[in-house]
Amino acid sequence: MIAAAGGGRAFEAPSDPSRVVLIGFDSATPEILERGMDEGWLPNMTRLRERGAYGRLQSTSDWLVSSHWSSFSLGVPPNEHGCYHFLQWRPDSMALERNEPAWMIREPFWREAAATGLRVVTMDVPYTHGPRVPHGTVEMSGWATNELTFPPYADPPWLERMAAEAYGGSLRRAGQGLAFEQYAPRPMDDLLRIREQLVDIADRASRLSLDVMDRAPWDLFVTVFGSVHRAGHMLWSGSSVRGEVTGQTDDRMQEALRDVYVAVDQAVGRVFEAVDDNVTVLVFSLIGMGPNTSRTDLLPTMLARILSGDSEAAADHDKLGLIKRLRGAVPLRWRHAIKAALPLAVQDRLSTFWRAGRIEWARTRAFSLTADVHGYVRINLRGREAEGVVEPGAEYDRLCAEIAEGLLDFRDAATGEPVVDEVARSDVLFGSGARLDALPDLIVRWASTPCAPTRSVTSPRFGSIPWPTPGKNPNGRSGNHTAEGFVLASGPGIEADSTLADDRHILDLPPTILALLGKEPFSYMTGEVIEEIVPTPIHPGGNP
Repeated sequence: MIAAAGGGRAFEAPSDPSRVVLIGFDSATPEILERGMDEGWLPNMTRLRERGAYGRLQSTSDWLVSSHWSSFSLGVPPNEHGCYHFLQWRPDSMALERNEPAWMIREPFWREAAATGLRVVTMDVPYTHGPRVPHGTVEMSGWATNELTFPPYADPPWLERMAAEAYGGSLRRAGQGLAFEQYAPRPMDDLLRIREQLVDIADRASRLSLDVMDRAPWDLFVTVFGSVHRAGHMLWSGSSVRGEVTGQTDDRMQEALRDVYVAVDQAVGRVFEAVDDNVTVLVFSLIGMGPNTSRTDLLPTMLARILSGDSEAAADHDKLGLIKRLRGAVPLRWRHAIKAALPLAVQDRLSTFWRAGRIEWARTRAFSLTADVHGYVRINLRGREAEGVVEPGAEYDRLCAEIAEGLLDFRDAATGEPVVDEVARSDVLFGSGARLDALPDLIVRWASTPCAPTRSVTSPRFGSIPWPTPGKNPNGRSGNHTAEGFVLASGPGIEADSTLADDRHILDLPPTILALLGKEPFSYMTGEVIEEIVPTPIHPGGNP
């Protein structure tokens, strides 16, 4: 079972609380960051490291890859908040849907902090919806973030005007920003143009942050740079490139990726220079990036064969036949341009249709969900799903075991190595939680080897399944997420050139931020105050 981070150590709030600046270096890889600091090509991060504390962070994304921002903003693990992807399964409608603000368990912690009198400004924190009631905060989100979960917003009105001027209109609404990724390998020239766009967006975001910092009074200022997130997916290696790939191709992609890291380092430096020595600065990432290891494109067919026992069975989305071939005849760029012009709800219905096809629920015992890294399987459970057919209890247990055993039987046809490392049940991983039923029933951890070289996967019982794009990643992502983040903290009382303990977790950030601001962590938070960052005595005994 995964225990919640923290455990209830009390703390004494600092007698002289600090103002706090949080800078999100979204999905930055600790290994690249550390190399850049060691070699000197991330000079601003190096300077912060020399002045303060640094350490890697464990993440809720270890099993649920897109759970990290919600875990951070809501202060609890995913079995409590239920968020794991921008499209999530809704058992009452038997469909994939985006989360609605009303479904979220609470407002982000900074809004609750604002209600205590703190002045809060946040810029582009991902997976954040507009406030349901006024909190007196200055906030914008969805302008230059990587994934559009909720509609873009900015409040008060002057902030929207500043953002529109900085970005030339909302990047989301114009379809020119980070959201509209084309899920296929792309020509090298396209990827290099994306590199230039990401560098430019980092520059614009930093200058907008400084303008807002000057205009709005704040005790807590949060800004998140999303450029490295998209760069990590698309520029990690040559397997994102359409056409022939050589070692030189990989080198050019890695150089382009480094350029984006350098641009964000410069952005961090501008913000850091704008604050005085009495302000605590935390630069953080909640998740990392590495080679793409996900075989999730094959999961629907693997699952179909396991459930049917038929080595020729096809996934539901492969049964679309002529419709799918006609779609494939439309150039990718045109398809994405059309999709970007549609309302989000229509986009989501199309995504569900192409990924799931026409499912006959009365004959469906289990099905795969959309996912980025790990594979997700949902059981069509009677009493939970509107059209459930699997009985809870023994039948559910047998089916979970059958699926796990079948998935572990698949191997890479060329190497003979397993393509699945582990299949875990959410109820075993997390035990319980208010939103446990919102999560996938089974989580598939793929082998740690890059997936692009795959030609096919095979099983003695379930036959062979070809890889859709041999030598490439089907979705064009040469890089994908890893479950390790970092935090770098500099400010009053933080020991220079110090290192955090190995067991620090992203859930420790919210209580640490509140402690720096002189506030007690809210009672629902499961993390602990990070002692190396908050210069105050910490003692056992539970929440004060």
